[in-house]
Amino acid sequence: MVVRTLAGLVAGVVQTLVRDVTMIACERHDFIDAIADEAGCDVLIAEHNVLTAAIQKAREDHILILQAGALIDADVLDEAREEIESGLAHRSLIMRARPHNFITRLYPDWCRAVGILAHRRNLLACVGKDERLSALMRHVPHRATFASHLRIMR
Repeated sequence: MVVRTLAGLVAGVVQTLVRDVTMIACERHDFIDAIADEAGCDVLIAEHNVLTAAIQKAREDHILILQAGALIDADVLDEAREEIESGLAHRSLIMRARPHNFITRLYPDWCRAVGILAHRRNLLACVGKDERLSALMRHVPHRATFASHLRIMR
């Protein structure tokens, strides 16, 4: 799952939309280290305040956080670029999985949240309360939903 998620970010790196990537793993494994080394990204081991550390370590003010298995495509990257260029500092965007049944097609906001694109300031304002990504997505200020939906690898 991790490799496919990272592969989707390659186009963002080429377009200079993605400057650095940090993976958060539950525990250190040789295969995770090998993937990170090949992809040129850092690995943080999940411990207290690891999400805060990753956000503070980022080189850019606009930060994209994704769950492993979320597949980025050109539409998502284009929308992210437009949002950043239009002043993302004032809102945070929740990325959701593609609708997968009748109900989620009627109510796309009921699709599972799988990522967030936000300004560092907005993320740091609420990340200390709960280090889980799902909690961060619920508490981040000025939420809106991405128009594009992400495919999820199962």
